[in-house]
Amino acid sequence: QYPGCFRKFCFLVTSPIPLWVGQLTLALLVAMLAMLVWLVIDSHRINVGAVKIAIVLLVLILIIARSLWVQLHPPQGIVVRPEKAKYLFQTIEKIREALQAPKTHQVLLTNEFNAAVCQIPRLGIFGFPQNYLILGLPLMQALSPEQFRAVLAHEFGHLSGAHSKFGNWVYRVRRSWYQLMASFDVDDGLTAKIFTIFFNWYAPFFGAYSFVLARTNEYEADNYSAKIAGGKNLADALIAIEVKHTVLEENFWPTLYKKADLTPKPPNSLFQEMQKTFQAKLETEDLQKYLDQAMKRETSSADTHPALKDRLAALKQTSTLPAPLKQTAAQYFFGNALPDYAQRLDKEWQQQVITSWQERYEYAQTSQKSLAELNQRSQTTHGLTLDESLQRAAWTEEFESTEVALSLYREVLAMYANEPSAHFAIGRILLSQEQEQGIESLKKAMDVKADFTLPSCQLIYNFLMARGREKEAEPYYQRAVRYAEGLPNH
Repeated sequence: QYPGCFRKFCFLVTSPIPLWVGQLTLALLVAMLAMLVWLVIDSHRINVGAVKIAIVLLVLILIIARSLWVQLHPPQGIVVRPEKAKYLFQTIEKIREALQAPKTHQVLLTNEFNAAVCQIPRLGIFGFPQNYLILGLPLMQALSPEQFRAVLAHEFGHLSGAHSKFGNWVYRVRRSWYQLMASFDVDDGLTAKIFTIFFNWYAPFFGAYSFVLARTNEYEADNYSAKIAGGKNLADALIAIEVKHTVLEENFWPTLYKKADLTPKPPNSLFQEMQKTFQAKLETEDLQKYLDQAMKRETSSADTHPALKDRLAALKQTSTLPAPLKQTAAQYFFGNALPDYAQRLDKEWQQQVITSWQERYEYAQTSQKSLAELNQRSQTTHGLTLDESLQRAAWTEEFESTEVALSLYREVLAMYANEPSAHFAIGRILLSQEQEQGIESLKKAMDVKADFTLPSCQLIYNFLMARGREKEAEPYYQRAVRYAEGLPNH
């Protein structure tokens, strides 16, 4: 409703309060110290009082300067060299020039399913940013070259100087604030504690006032991407990201980590297997199911990224599964260098998971041995205790068969009708199988024992929301809130 310059002034005044106040105070103190030194020099004599004041000013300057000097650590990843990815750097430069975006100083490759442009000020809050383009190899393996080009255009759209400079400025301010907060989380110094108190008070206010602008910036970045790479390519990229991320989370990773039950070492060809998964002829029915679920999600009030259906609507594109991949973006942009990058990321991933992988292997071996013993004892005259029966069902679900485990949980209820753990397990399994009667089992679990309220409400809420049944899901959200606040359930 207000002129752009007025809005920017108001936001400038109300967003980085401690930053500009600290900078102004520091400037005034330096000016006072300089004036004091000039007066002493001009008087041609040293005044004891002036020296004391100068010492006080100098101490204050050092304290404030130290408070304002926040070292923001650069992102981590494998540095991609232009000589090993010629087409990638040519594409980056064309997009950057088209959007009048700042220069990219370094391109990093990571093992995450993501892409981002990140600015890290070399001088902390005093600016002089260095720009990083962070590319996740899994994302590049999931998209075609045209789809990935659309993603790059979207990321550079956040830093574009072509349009909506105020919106992009707000986006960068938000990112800078969260980077500052993250840096203080790992710093135990007095300055960090003081600023953390301020952040805890100010962050909700700042987030609320900048939230709408940040979400608008996502739509604007999509608009830039559509103009540069084509609306259909961006729509295909958005759909592929949603669907293939679900493929990773529900199929690829569970299958991979299941191998830890059988072997003490993680595989050394993770990204080769991932690429085969994305290029394989995936079941169309499963992909369509994942897409349908994504299209039912509403834009959350806690997320600056709009829901898929809202982004597609803004682009005037339909929700159609993209064609199978003939060539991945990773293959196109890295060419012969891809095996080397994949191998280096394989080694990094192995180092990250080796400890937890070995712990899982040891746990699985011990647990399966104990499960065999429980199975044998269940056939004896004395049978198993309640705790042993529940543990047997849990291990059966974990290592053998969900269906067999379901029957074991029902056997527990046949002997202990009000056992909440069994009701909860049955409800959880049924909902995972998309059987709505699981809701009744979860309701029984939290009615019998209040400790099951939060996990049961969360499962039911997510189940209903995934199917677009927001009104039915709302009472379970409210029930969880009442329980968390110590209020009665009804």
